[in-house]
Amino acid sequence: MTQKEDLKSLEKKLKAKLTELHALHKKGASLAQTLMIYPEELEATYALGLQMLSAKKNKEAAQLLSGLCLMEPYDGRFWRVLGLALQKIERPALALAAFEMALVLIPDDIPTLAYRGETFILLGRRAEARVDLERVVAKAKPNAEDAPFVQRAKGLMPYAQANATR
Repeated sequence: MTQKEDLKSLEKKLKAKLTELHALHKKGASLAQTLMIYPEELEATYALGLQMLSAKKNKEAAQLLSGLCLMEPYDGRFWRVLGLALQKIERPALALAAFEMALVLIPDDIPTLAYRGETFILLGRRAEARVDLERVVAKAKPNAEDAPFVQRAKGLMPYAQANATR
């Protein structure tokens, strides 16, 4: 086989593979699934985003997590943490959108409701904040995972009152 024939064969295989990947994507596969990125790689990226937030590298975390949400938009945890990062860099409208996406994927998620309630307060939408914060208190399970969010929701409740001032 000549170099030209090798190239032609490779081009044909590449075109077939791209057609296959495009068909997968059209069927609703995430970009990560289409590109065959392993779940472990996504989890490692998620963990890195959490570490960046802990290290107060909020802008970098937001950038990393936004890419993660583009790659795998069907994981509500990714959207929740992206919302938190956006909230920390003072982008509450974008944070709200991320929290809403998270709640589409994980309805009644206690941490996300608490974060969204706080974001509503930041946006001056106190009535909506109060609804979320009351849901956190009402729906939370008496466990160590939910306890900090219940405490946070109770602490934010005065700011969610319609006549409250910041």
